[in-house]
Amino acid sequence: MISGRLADAIVASIRSGYVKPLDSEFMLSLSRPRTRALYRILDGARYDPQRPDERVDTLEVNLINWADQCKIPSTIPGNIRRALASPHEELVKRGYLRDVTLTGRGRDQMIRYEFVREFTPMDPALSRRFRSYGVADGVARRLVREVGPPFLTESMDRFDQLMRSGVLVVKKSKAAALIHLIQNPDEYPYPSAAPTVPSPAPAEPARKAARMEPLLAAPSVRDEFLGLDLTQAAEKALGRLGVHYRKLLTVAELDRLRHALIQGRLNAAELLDEAMGAVARLEKEAFAQRLRAQLPAD
Repeated sequence: MISGRLADAIVASIRSGYVKPLDSEFMLSLSRPRTRALYRILDGARYDPQRPDERVDTLEVNLINWADQCKIPSTIPGNIRRALASPHEELVKRGYLRDVTLTGRGRDQMIRYEFVREFTPMDPALSRRFRSYGVADGVARRLVREVGPPFLTESMDRFDQLMRSGVLVVKKSKAAALIHLIQNPDEYPYPSAAPTVPSPAPAEPARKAARMEPLLAAPSVRDEFLGLDLTQAAEKALGRLGVHYRKLLTVAELDRLRHALIQGRLNAAELLDEAMGAVARLEKEAFAQRLRAQLPAD
């Protein structure tokens, strides 16, 4: 066993809540140690400790001071530029940086970093799971932005259950089949806790995975919320709602809805049941309007 003691300043910072997760999967996928180091420094510099929920889109630093922070053992501007050239190129190519601009002369040179606003941090476990299906990193990040991690985790669990039970047969690639399920959740059955699938007769033609009949008994929506606290139920409901209603409800409205669910003003199971019924009846706009009227004012 190895034990150690953190510096008091670090302990105080952690206890005050200044802890920022690092996208370690993305970092480890970078090809050079210096690129990984630069990514760590940039990812920390994007956040103001006084406003940790806000990210800056641009960052300007002095070339000489930046070299010291990046542990580049030189004070000669030309050497520093060359040392950073490859890391800059890789981070632009990988979609983390939009552009890097150097201005000025000599020791007064400045580096201006422009970040890609759409770059989405990935939970390492979620990233590894996507990779196991063969889903590209860029596609996975887009899905996280569009529907959120809770819905994606639930969809992957459902995908695995349907494959194990034999209801879902992948004919091309797991990645394509999984993405189709995520984008078209209502075209697939919901497996019960202990699914039983009848064996088809030898002469029965194979079922198509893309358009399947519900071979398993679909549980009530309310059953999905059993044992969840208000916060967990809110996240689950919002993850499901986001697939169908993200273009009909604004970010502010979704935030007010989350608060109403967490505070118990609205019931997550009943809300989701009604929302999915509206999807089936092609009445999403009318449901969104009714829901908007129920939301508490800012």
